[in-house]
Amino acid sequence: MNDNKNRIDEIDIIKALGIICMVAGHAGAPFTHFVYLFHIAIFFTASGYFFKQNSTTNYQTIKTAAFRKMKQLWLPFVVWNSVYILLHNFFIKINVYTDNPEILNYVSGELIGTKQYYEFAEIVKRILKSFLFSNAEQMYGASWFLRILLMVSLCFLFTDFILGKLIKRQRILGHAAVSIVLLAIGYILSVRNQSLFGFAQTASYYILYFMGLIFSIYKEKFSKWNWKYYLPILVITFIVLLILNRFGSISLNENKYENPLFLVICSFSGWLFLYSSAYFIKYIPWLKRLMLIIGKRTLPIVILHFLSFKFVAAIAVKSYNLPSFCMAAYPNLYGKRGLWWLAYVIVGVSFPVIASIIYEKIVRKYKNELRKAKA
Repeated sequence: MNDNKNRIDEIDIIKALGIICMVAGHAGAPFTHFVYLFHIAIFFTASGYFFKQNSTTNYQTIKTAAFRKMKQLWLPFVVWNSVYILLHNFFIKINVYTDNPEILNYVSGELIGTKQYYEFAEIVKRILKSFLFSNAEQMYGASWFLRILLMVSLCFLFTDFILGKLIKRQRILGHAAVSIVLLAIGYILSVRNQSLFGFAQTASYYILYFMGLIFSIYKEKFSKWNWKYYLPILVITFIVLLILNRFGSISLNENKYENPLFLVICSFSGWLFLYSSAYFIKYIPWLKRLMLIIGKRTLPIVILHFLSFKFVAAIAVKSYNLPSFCMAAYPNLYGKRGLWWLAYVIVGVSFPVIASIIYEKIVRKYKNELRKAKA
């Protein structure tokens, strides 16, 4: 979600690994519980990694940074959620959704259900609510973290501005203190099952964003390390995560985690685990190229992977001779049966990436033709 000129290979690879883990989780992969310990947390940390303190110098720089975040996170939600709202009735007709209650006789799960056709007034209401970052459509269900990431980013931005005015030379310590206080508040709200329109998640994950800033401050030191450092880090963090996987779980969407320390250790270990993995991936040319292609297009994957799943679900329907409305099973149909989850991952990642590349080429061609016409 950062500009091309600011891209860092390691971070793009980390984002690629994180988004693949997200898709795998939605696909019903057998290691879902493990990757849920850190897979979404790394996106908050990656965003904090690119935080620039010169963006809070004055009101103008704050305004510019805030609008940039709105463009990166709020605008895609509004546009694509509106698109999915407009397609809702069509999706029912082609079995992406279904209004047939018989689906419950064929597939089961807490997220399996029927959809009703939207009247015109309902369509308008839902599109208007999209402007408030509300009512995400089912095919855009993974977009929840865009809203929380925006809230965390803006909170961090304004907090940094205030700390710059009060304790300019000790802003990092100030952020550390704010992170601890907010994490405590977020955990209390978690225990009480209160979200407060996303404030609970924002409070809990502020520390993950701050963690990214800390990693960024020491990035020059990390860049001098070689495999003798990264190999033990990779092994140790993997073991730590395996152990923690046996003692608790994390669901950032619901703001559920065992305790604050558990969240911090899992997120910290997860980042180091993926960062170390990225170091070794860089030395495998074909894999590095693949990860960079994916890492630069995480947003299209968030937007399109559930819809892409339907291609695999259609094949599953044919394979098991099921009624066509079973394709509407959400988030997947038989993802936990055999290796179907792997097919979901491959399609859920590749289709959005290919669509994004085609779109980029069309836009590039259009801009070139427009530039020639003006010349």
